[in-house]
Amino acid sequence: IWNPRCRRIQKNNARAKPGKPYFWVTAYLEVKQSVESDSASDRKRFNKGNYFLTRDVALRARNRALNACKEEMMAEDNCSEQL
Repeated sequence: IWNPRCRRIQKNNARAKPGKPYFWVTAYLEVKQSVESDSASDRKRFNKGNYFLTRDVALRARNRALNACKEEMMAEDNCSEQL
């Protein structure tokens, strides 16, 4: 995350407290809710950037990923010539 006060990029440490919910996006672009328990799955999602404190932010991330996929589907080098 860009910190304008320090003028540098800093690691995002925003993580739910144990027992509190957080949200993540599945491989099928569905938003799921989990409860923070410092499990291997929780840590993996957090470290990979697939960890959101609110459903709204998770939906925004999902929509960005979906739009990127749609753009790539329509890319010229992804379209086959029809005979």
